[in-house]
Amino acid sequence: MFRSPVPDNHIQTLPDNWFDNQRVDHFNTSDTLFVLVDGESEASDYFITVGAVSEYAKQFNALTVDLEHRYYGHSVPTEDLSVENLRYLTVGQALKDTEQFIGYLNRKLSLTNNTRWIAFGGSYAGNLVAFLREKYPHAVSGSVASSAPVEGRYNYREYFGAVGRVLGSECSKQVREAINQLELQIKTPKSWSTIDREFNLCAPLNGTDRLSPPNTMEAEV
Repeated sequence: MFRSPVPDNHIQTLPDNWFDNQRVDHFNTSDTLFVLVDGESEASDYFITVGAVSEYAKQFNALTVDLEHRYYGHSVPTEDLSVENLRYLTVGQALKDTEQFIGYLNRKLSLTNNTRWIAFGGSYAGNLVAFLREKYPHAVSGSVASSAPVEGRYNYREYFGAVGRVLGSECSKQVREAINQLELQIKTPKSWSTIDREFNLCAPLNGTDRLSPPNTMEAEV
């Protein structure tokens, strides 16, 4: 997904891949390019046309591209999402995707060695761009990792502590009580239909299946 830092009133009239066909300005070009690395969501042009990345692109006259994470949105490289196929859903594979993507654009757009790629990402994607700079320093000149929990931990309780401080004591108490109540309902088969209805689940809840999404949530909490 491509965007150039043109005025906002022109953005909506240009197709996503318009840059492949023609430059808007042949003389006021930039050696800086931004790649927004997506995390666990479908790619969208929203974050490269609105917000900080868009503002930085205008400031530095930088071409901005968005890279969808493998196995999300339309970027599913296998026939299905079976456990066997999901073995390719790893951080290492995602990092290599990004490095390969940047190399592809370098060749396709005939970019010079003076080109500076800056990677952006938030949360899990923030981890990716931080790791990208460390593992493939030839690919990116820098990374902006926002809210990136780069220190992986099992049972990361500090996260809930941070959430609790933001919510405040009374709201935290109510959230905790609601979660406890939901845990009890998950353990009670008669309550499963109520959970299905109240949360509009995509598939009926089976409280005995540890891989069921609500049970996964219970394990995390």
